[in-house]
Amino acid sequence: MAIPTQPSLATIATDALKLAGYPDGGSATQQTVAQQWVEEAKMDIQNMADKYDVQLKSLFATAYGVTTDAVSRYANPDDCSNVYSVSLLKGDHEGTATAVTQTAITLAADEDISAGDAEGRIIILTSGTGVGNASQISDYNATTKVATVTPRMATDTGSYDGTENYMIVDNHQILTKHNSRVLDETINPWFSDEPVEWFPQGQGNADDDETGEFELYPTPDDTYGLKIRYYINITLVDLASNLMKTLYRKWYPLLIRKVLYRQLKLDRDAERGAAEESTFFQLVEDYVLNDKSIERKEVSKAQYF
Repeated sequence: MAIPTQPSLATIATDALKLAGYPDGGSATQQTVAQQWVEEAKMDIQNMADKYDVQLKSLFATAYGVTTDAVSRYANPDDCSNVYSVSLLKGDHEGTATAVTQTAITLAADEDISAGDAEGRIIILTSGTGVGNASQISDYNATTKVATVTPRMATDTGSYDGTENYMIVDNHQILTKHNSRVLDETINPWFSDEPVEWFPQGQGNADDDETGEFELYPTPDDTYGLKIRYYINITLVDLASNLMKTLYRKWYPLLIRKVLYRQLKLDRDAERGAAEESTFFQLVEDYVLNDKSIERKEVSKAQYF
């Protein structure tokens, strides 16, 4: 039996309009409007999650960054709703890459790490136009110094300019989260050393949502990698993104109902439109409550590897 075709924005709009009474899937204008209603559905899902104060497992993501010596404040990922954890990444094997593509990094000519030690570790670019890009070394040739990485690096190949320094991570430390007031009450908040704590900024309660950035303490005294686990704000995700393409299958029943009830109301089929609207919001509520993440307990500093 063939695998069902992956739903897309266009097929969701077409299928919903057919249910609304348009056998051909609606006109080009109706298709455009229907796709805008899918955008509206993202807001409905986010609002329902906010109503129940939950984060959705489907929107859990990881981002990487790099610290700067003597700088303590760092931005959350651009699509961030709430940060789950911040980890500090360190490694003894560092150098300047001689070549970087999305699938491979050629390490420095004097790099002495063995294939056995390199393979399986995270490598992060700590400077250059590709700064903050990270991936896992899936294969390493100690003779050619070529480290194959999986998955592909995020930055387009043409964006790398040969100035990228790298770090092979061999130490991963989860930082302790505190209320930002704890930092305000610190006698010397600008003390410089290896960070061990992080503080969400712009709020008075450590359990509140993030508002754009976090602060590290002590202030970094060197270049370290950062791994940020976080939940995505779905309203900031493009309808054509890879994440949305994945969610179209999972959210298919919700999105079909959204377009259907909006078209029925536009066609002045009030009774059926109201019934489908009620079904849509019930489906959204069920989805949000079934997909919610387990609330995280405060994580103390932990050492791995």
